[in-house]
Amino acid sequence: MLNKGYEEKAVARILDFLVEYNFVNDEKYAEMFIREKISSNGKNKIKYLLLKKGISEDVIQDKLNDVKKEDEEAHALMIAEKKYASLIKSEKNWNKSYKKLGEYLVARGYDFDMVKTILNKVVKNEDEDFCNSQQEIYSADEDNLEELKKLAEKRYRILSKSEKDLLKLYRKLSQYLARKGYRWEYINKILKEISDNE
Repeated sequence: MLNKGYEEKAVARILDFLVEYNFVNDEKYAEMFIREKISSNGKNKIKYLLLKKGISEDVIQDKLNDVKKEDEEAHALMIAEKKYASLIKSEKNWNKSYKKLGEYLVARGYDFDMVKTILNKVVKNEDEDFCNSQQEIYSADEDNLEELKKLAEKRYRILSKSEKDLLKLYRKLSQYLARKGYRWEYINKILKEISDNE
């Protein structure tokens, strides 16, 4: 509104009115957004999308805590079954199907533990050795953390060349890592390690 020539006082009065009559409410917005997106995305992606819209992490976490794990898993299972049905039409290699479906679910914002559970339910597999080797890929948290740390450090070096504001730098870095499908607990742990090493 300021860009369109309205006075600052008028804009402030309008915003106060909108907040007072509950037209602008981050909590309600987050709640509605989560309700709309939970059928097609996991909590990690929803959190990332809401952070991008400027909603505070506390509000987001509070509203995401209301989502039952069983509900999120049920949606993930439906998405995985649909994706798997389309994957096996063109991909006959079990290994590739398992990997592609896992990457798809992680990109949708589901955490690694849930992805592992869903993959074990969805991927039809005749080779038990194959199944065991794929479970190791998604359960090796140390490997995931090490991979995340390398990626975070590399991205940090790139971002720190152009961004001097540490808060903005960490926000950009955490958003980048969330888009890659990493869990927030891991991202926060790695970001803390990076900041401690400065």
